[in-house]
Amino acid sequence: MPGLLSWRRHSRACRAFRNRNSQIHSASAESPLSSANHGMLIDVRTRFAPTPSGYLHAGNLVNAQVTSWLARQHGGQLALRIDDDDRERHQPEYVEYIFSALDALQIDWQIGPPSLGEFLQCNVRFRHRYLHNQLSLLPEDLTYACECTRTLLVERPCPCRALHLPHTEGETVLRVFVPDDCVVDVNGQPVLVKLQLGDFVLWRRDGIPAFHWANVIDDRDLGTTHVVRGTDLQMATAAHIYLARLIGADRVANATYLHHALVRGADGRKLSKSRLATAAPPILDARMIQRIQSLARTVAEPLGIRPS
Repeated sequence: MPGLLSWRRHSRACRAFRNRNSQIHSASAESPLSSANHGMLIDVRTRFAPTPSGYLHAGNLVNAQVTSWLARQHGGQLALRIDDDDRERHQPEYVEYIFSALDALQIDWQIGPPSLGEFLQCNVRFRHRYLHNQLSLLPEDLTYACECTRTLLVERPCPCRALHLPHTEGETVLRVFVPDDCVVDVNGQPVLVKLQLGDFVLWRRDGIPAFHWANVIDDRDLGTTHVVRGTDLQMATAAHIYLARLIGADRVANATYLHHALVRGADGRKLSKSRLATAAPPILDARMIQRIQSLARTVAEPLGIRPS
């Protein structure tokens, strides 16, 4: 009875988080790092995962600094995972700036490419084949090909799950089904995944893994225990927990997720690499580094992360 087994598995992915309190996903005055571990020592492994679709902005640099402090605070490991799946949007100078920025901030990492040269040797096509093969971990009746555009989805519900369309590059995306009553707790707040994200995309129309899928598989393979990201990614966290439960990636599903306040521009808007893609990169002189570290202290303190 594969249909029933799949349904039970996906119901468990939602139900497992309905009764969870802030022990794992808290950002309260008490440090969530200690409460998540129930007084037990665990190996901490976190990661900085930039996307080279533009030069890193101040918000990205603050995230890198806070994440490195978390690893040092707990004697853990920091991984560098550069999200370069969409090679058409990425420029070599954007990737090069990642390494130079981390060097300027004196951030060391123990996992991931040690240099730009090592990173450039990575075979993105092999990576995409690997990520595509991992889709077999999902129950087949919970994924479906969809030919709807974003415009169509605004106008009407998607009918594609019932159509059993073939998943064809250039014509369809691959989505994962989310039940209407699926609730995932993020930082103690219940997230109705269907309402917020719908049946979200795992594989893009252009043949590239979507952010949610690549993130979950990478964090599973890295053995990530702690994730530090901005508050704008709380819905993404809900999606990742849901997916991780579906594929049995318990360490990802039970990781400690910490969401820090966003660093905003002078106009009050959230900083965006794509919006600033034509701008010059931040010059990491002593004054800029001091500003980054000051901002990092401000957003790290509520999370119980100490500068080091």
